[in-house]
Amino acid sequence: MTTNLLAERVEHLERQQRFWRLSFLCLAVLCLAAFAAHLNAAPDWIEARIVAAQQFDLIDAKSRVLGRMTRDIGDPNGGAGFFLLYPNEKPAVGMQLGSKIGPGVSLFNAEGRLRASVSFNDEGPAVELFDEANRPIIAMEIGKKGPRFKVFDKSLTRYVWTAP
Repeated sequence: MTTNLLAERVEHLERQQRFWRLSFLCLAVLCLAAFAAHLNAAPDWIEARIVAAQQFDLIDAKSRVLGRMTRDIGDPNGGAGFFLLYPNEKPAVGMQLGSKIGPGVSLFNAEGRLRASVSFNDEGPAVELFDEANRPIIAMEIGKKGPRFKVFDKSLTRYVWTAP
C-alpha cells in the first residue's frame, strides 16, 4: 500500500514539474515576443543633433501630408522651400529661398495656382498679385531706379496704369 501511495505522489510531482516547465517555456516565449515587438516599434520622439534629408514631410495622425520642406530640384545652386498644403496636397502657403530670385513668400488658391507673392531679389523687394491663369496683374516694386506700381491689361502686353 505504501508503494502505491508513493507512486501516486511521484506521478503527481512529475505532473507538477511538467506544468511548471511548460508554463516557464510559454512565459519565456511571451517575453521574447514582447521584447521583439518593442524593438520594432517606432519611437515617439528622436533627439538628434543633425538630421539630413532632401525632403521632410509634416504629417497628421492619418498620414496626410500637411507641410513639406524640400529643396528646389530645378535649382542646381541649392534653392529650398517650406510649403503648407491644402488637404488635396496642393500648396497653400510657400516660403522659398532660390539662388536666382532670393527669398519669397507665396500664397496659392485651393487648386495650387499662385495668387500673390512677396519676394526680394537683386533689384529689391516686390509684391505681385496674379489672376487665375498665374499671370501678374498688379506689381509693386522698389528697384534701383526707385519705387514702381504697375497694373497690367488682360493681354499682359502693356500697362493700364503705372507710377511713376
